[in-house]
Amino acid sequence: MRFLNLLNRLHRLIAVGMSYLSSLFLIIIMIFIVLDVLARLLLSSPLAGVPEIVKFSIVLFLWLQITYLIHSGGLIRATLITDLGGPRLRWTVDLVSNLLGLAFFGLVLYFCYPELGKAFTRNSFEGEWPVRIPLWPIWGIINFGALMSSIEFLRRTIVTLLAWRCSDVRA
Repeated sequence: MRFLNLLNRLHRLIAVGMSYLSSLFLIIIMIFIVLDVLARLLLSSPLAGVPEIVKFSIVLFLWLQITYLIHSGGLIRATLITDLGGPRLRWTVDLVSNLLGLAFFGLVLYFCYPELGKAFTRNSFEGEWPVRIPLWPIWGIINFGALMSSIEFLRRTIVTLLAWRCSDVRA
């Protein structure tokens, strides 16, 4: 049990770190956008590559934030029916939703991992001169986000299964 607590703390630390990194990227992107607007306004010339950087950053924000969102319980839930159904229905819905989340992010990882390999070995880029963005870091963040989200749903599934021991769930 102590080992699981250590893994849980490590996973939370990584999830929080990913969330902070996403926030830092967001601040940098906001600075780029403000500079681009000012350059358009004052110099009548946009900054090169800002639309491409913003386009890819949105994907990165999602995959860097999703694990912490899941871990913190920030996913949207409709609890009207589960509240009426009692603890057993709530436990069942939690178990099924955690297993579906594990399957979903596992499939994302399964299908995106080969893309990371292709982007890395082919040295793929997106965009035109003067701003060309390498694709392997983007695929790497998507894969890492999917892996961490899968681990989070696995952790939540284990916690839900351990909750079966509670007498109010089995009642």
